[in-house]
Amino acid sequence: MILLAVLLDRLLDVVSGYGILIRFTASALSLSPLAFFMGWMFPSGLMILEKGPQVLIPWAWGVNGFTSVMAAPLSVMLAMAHGFASVIAAAVLCYGIAVFAAAGMARVLK
Repeated sequence: MILLAVLLDRLLDVVSGYGILIRFTASALSLSPLAFFMGWMFPSGLMILEKGPQVLIPWAWGVNGFTSVMAAPLSVMLAMAHGFASVIAAAVLCYGIAVFAAAGMARVLK
């Protein structure tokens, strides 16, 4: 992931002069590792919550929906102000916090 953040601007500079199909493919390939790992978090969190009070599951859906809606415009603003690498860094930070929170919740719910 760190390598992607470092090399992403160079990759996008290289393909910016090509046609739409090449640019789309490069974008999809560069974002797919991030999307793959981001897709694990919510289902993993729900599996942890299934062991605890069921009232927390609707809250998890609500928090996930809120953060998903807020992340889209905030990531665009962050990318415009500081570049796409800062968006990746912010995402890694947020997901890192989520992993530690989930690990703590898993310990409590055992």
